[in-house]
Amino acid sequence: MQENIAPDTGPGRKSEPEFDRKARFAQRASVSVHCVDNWIRDRRIPFLKIGRTVLIPWREALETLSRNYRLNPRGEQEGPIKRALQLMEGWLNLPEDDYNAAVSWFAKRMPPDELLEAVLIAQAKRPEGGRRAFKYFCGVCHRKIEERRIRLSWK
Repeated sequence: MQENIAPDTGPGRKSEPEFDRKARFAQRASVSVHCVDNWIRDRRIPFLKIGRTVLIPWREALETLSRNYRLNPRGEQEGPIKRALQLMEGWLNLPEDDYNAAVSWFAKRMPPDELLEAVLIAQAKRPEGGRRAFKYFCGVCHRKIEERRIRLSWK
């Protein structure tokens, strides 16, 4: 008995496109279109712009996001962001949400490795911790974000 093996593509079969538009990719990544716009602006995901049309190689973009910005099942960030928060423990007597809000704001605007580097720079400069170390960390992050913005505008 001979089995019929249908090809993955061809007549009667639709292959999944390699590129998504912003709205479809946002749906696939479970985020808003505005979030995708921010990722594109910050060059956090690969994209192709043809005229006014933006196409996103969705497999590559999702791989990039999962490699750099993973979320665990409870929705807590892992990797460099979580490590940065752990390093900052005890700096201030602020609720954890205040740290999370500041680190999340910076994480949206700079790569995770630079965020972790900023924490380490602040620790080296202000080993005693406290409010001064946190303010120094914020200053390092702002400087790195500004340098990155200038560097990208020159390309």
